[in-house]
Amino acid sequence: MQRLFLMMCLIAPLSAFASDFDSAVNAVRDNCSHVANDLDSLKRMAGINTAISSVGAVASGAGLGAGIAKAQQDAKLSAIDNELAQGLTDAGFTIISDTSTAVDKIAEFLRSTELPNVKTAASALQDKRDKIIAKSTTLGNVRTGLLAGATVANVAGAAIATNNKSDGLLWQDLSRCIASVKDLSNLYMQARISSDATIDLSSVRDIISACSAVDRIDLAKIDGRASGATGASVVGASFGAVGTITSALANTQRVRNDITASGQTTEKKLNTTANIMAGGATVAGTTATIFNASQIRAINSASDIVEHCMGVLDEYK
Repeated sequence: MQRLFLMMCLIAPLSAFASDFDSAVNAVRDNCSHVANDLDSLKRMAGINTAISSVGAVASGAGLGAGIAKAQQDAKLSAIDNELAQGLTDAGFTIISDTSTAVDKIAEFLRSTELPNVKTAASALQDKRDKIIAKSTTLGNVRTGLLAGATVANVAGAAIATNNKSDGLLWQDLSRCIASVKDLSNLYMQARISSDATIDLSSVRDIISACSAVDRIDLAKIDGRASGATGASVVGASFGAVGTITSALANTQRVRNDITASGQTTEKKLNTTANIMAGGATVAGTTATIFNASQIRAINSASDIVEHCMGVLDEYK
């Protein structure tokens, strides 16, 4: 009877420790699973924002390309207008300031002549000019549309990045996860002392080893990448908005048809400004994409730690 009582006294502490370990491991599993879910949500939104900022960068880059192509067409148009203007000047005429009126009058005058060669040359020159105007106008509209699209993408990207940070709940979940791992570690040390290492604690030791790394997760690093993406997207949206307005203004008939020296200077400045804004939006959009991608890497690094912890927990019997 005394021997049976002694065996029960030895078994009781071990059974108590086994029950305590189950509770402690379940606490780690529950708390750390919340962290995993929170990180998955951040990673999903960062992926969406990377795609959005990429679209914005591509759109503004394409807008810049359209602006450069437009400038080339405008240069050809200017050469034709100068050729027509020089012909009028040589003939003793005074150039009017409105391009459409001036060129139309010239073409009409030349086409009305009875000389076939003159009529053919005038028609060819007018047709060439009309085609260039159509191309330039189309490219200007394309640039405006692309910059508007890039602006919308950057605004959306800024909104997402601003909110895609670790909130109070994630910090709380992470703190609870770390605390529960420490509780399990303390219980492990008590069991080793109390049981004189006679029970198998290897699975618990593996959990502690894997899950203690959760303490190294740096949420500030994740938030810093989001802040960088927000700033870049805001800059991109600003460049895009100014570029859209400037591009639209440069493509108006009033600006395009003014062939006075000041009018041509104004048009050139507006087109140059629109292209510069498109270039700035492209750089900003690319920067935002880089920040979003780096945030994903930071989140993946944290997720790998938590997933490894959860994997070891799943093996606990």
